[in-house]
Amino acid sequence: MRRACCAAAMLAAGACSNVAAGTAGELPSSAPVPARGVVGDTVRVIINHVLADKRGQFEHFTHEVLLPAMTKMAPVDSISARQMHQARLLHPTRMEPDSTYAYVFIVDPVVTSRSYSFPDLFTRAYGSQKADEYMRMFRESLARPSDTYLVTNASW
Repeated sequence: MRRACCAAAMLAAGACSNVAAGTAGELPSSAPVPARGVVGDTVRVIINHVLADKRGQFEHFTHEVLLPAMTKMAPVDSISARQMHQARLLHPTRMEPDSTYAYVFIVDPVVTSRSYSFPDLFTRAYGSQKADEYMRMFRESLARPSDTYLVTNASW
């Protein structure tokens, strides 16, 4: 069974690719628009509930760990490249009533030929010791497990 946190993290990677050239939350004018699925395609939406005092750690993770791992693997792995291109990250605009911040990853459409496993990606990109360290960084930033939804694209 896939863990929601691993799926969330992989989504972050692709999404982060669009903000790498700018600061967190800003999209440079030259950034490519992420791919979007067509009617009926499966879309994954993952909501990460980040602790207020761990926002910097979570953003560091998405922009300085996850994105570089996907970027490193994309030239030699077409599936990682598709996963990165078809995902995006949405930054929160305010604190939630429970004092967390909701970072949302959207994969549209989902690449079904491989799991969105962070440990697998990090092991391939950085080795097993660093993979464990980065997964710990991700888990420590969350207030609770991520919420994951599988939905389909509608006609509008």
